[in-house]
Amino acid sequence: MPRRDRMFVFLTAFLIALSFLPKPPARQTIEVRERVIGGLSDSPRLYSLALGDPRLVQIRRQILNYGHSKPAAALGMARWQAETAAIYAQRTNELAVDPTTIDRPTLGSITPVIPVSFTNQAKTIDLVGYWNQVDEQARGHLLKLETVWRQQQATIGPPPVRLGNVTQPLLSGTNLGYAALIAFLAMLLMAVWIRVQPPRRLVGASAEDMQAISTKREQSQGKSSSQSENQLPVILPAAWIRLRQPIGVHLRKIVYVGLFATAVGCWTI
Repeated sequence: MPRRDRMFVFLTAFLIALSFLPKPPARQTIEVRERVIGGLSDSPRLYSLALGDPRLVQIRRQILNYGHSKPAAALGMARWQAETAAIYAQRTNELAVDPTTIDRPTLGSITPVIPVSFTNQAKTIDLVGYWNQVDEQARGHLLKLETVWRQQQATIGPPPVRLGNVTQPLLSGTNLGYAALIAFLAMLLMAVWIRVQPPRRLVGASAEDMQAISTKREQSQGKSSSQSENQLPVILPAAWIRLRQPIGVHLRKIVYVGLFATAVGCWTI
């Protein structure tokens, strides 16, 4: 099989196989920046992951949750204390305005809290003022903790990881390997076909061939006249002769044209 034919069959089969193999999944670019003094570095490192990769899903979730950490336990405790103090302050204020707002069935179960000292004289406490003061202190403490927490969240800055554009790669290592294997098998099959049914060609006579023809002519002259009449060596120009190729050769030409047309059509549509 001529080298030109081998290259033609290999390239066309390679392109056709690439077009029919499943395309690799789309990939998304990931930019990773290192933290430096004053922010993030200006030269990110680029990576890419397939859209269906679980690592990409996890990175996307971490970016969405970045800067939204849960409040500290002290902030949760301060919120609970503020809510409790607000309930008690509201209730004592309502009782101070209208003592009848309390449910009658629970009057007998209410025991006033009276501080006890070493003296026999009981002290009275202004519950309204006490719970209002507790409520005010609890809200101030909660506001202070929330302000500190918001400031901490603001100083975190942008995430060091950012998702870039989504690209659709045309080639992959796996597809190139499969396409090369298919193209090699096609080239091998074509080489076997040409060897089994080669094309007919006129070959110019070499010096050895001319010497053999002269020898045969001399031998024929020494034979009887009856034998020499049936043998006539003739040398003709190649343009005077037309060879009729086998049907397999014409079919192989059609296959060449079909391979070329298919390869062009697969990559232009």
